[in-house]
Amino acid sequence: MSFFLRAPCLQAVKLTTGLVGLEVIPNGRAVLKRFVLQVLSDLNQQIPKNTGYFIITNKTYQHRLDIIEANEDWQMIEAKIGRGQIEELVNHAKCEISLIPEMAEWKPWIFPPGKTITMRTDDLSLKDTCLFAAAQAAKLPQAAAPASLPPPSKP
Repeated sequence: MSFFLRAPCLQAVKLTTGLVGLEVIPNGRAVLKRFVLQVLSDLNQQIPKNTGYFIITNKTYQHRLDIIEANEDWQMIEAKIGRGQIEELVNHAKCEISLIPEMAEWKPWIFPPGKTITMRTDDLSLKDTCLFAAAQAAKLPQAAAPASLPPPSKP
């Protein structure tokens, strides 16, 4: 890539987020990367790797890190992640960082003896992940196929 395509003076400059109370972060990519790395580090240090929370959160933030490392332009990062502006993503990561120690303390992946849970979702890929995580947490054989679950109830 040529110098001219990567020159900061030739990249778009964000003047406002358009969201009340959410100021522009001038070096948003670097700040977001720092917080994403912190989420991944805290997750690896505090949460058991076979839990649904670890699996889903790790996949989410590893995916975001891959996008951040592959792109210099904040607009491209926002578009590829598809979950809002960089400033919003920074706020999400900050919230996740504060949630991780609470999840480690609460241990929601540990169920009382005899307690069963039912997870319902219309997203089959998420359902597979949830079933796998529930089976791992309960230390049972692989969970039944999604087709064996009752259909979601109508609201």
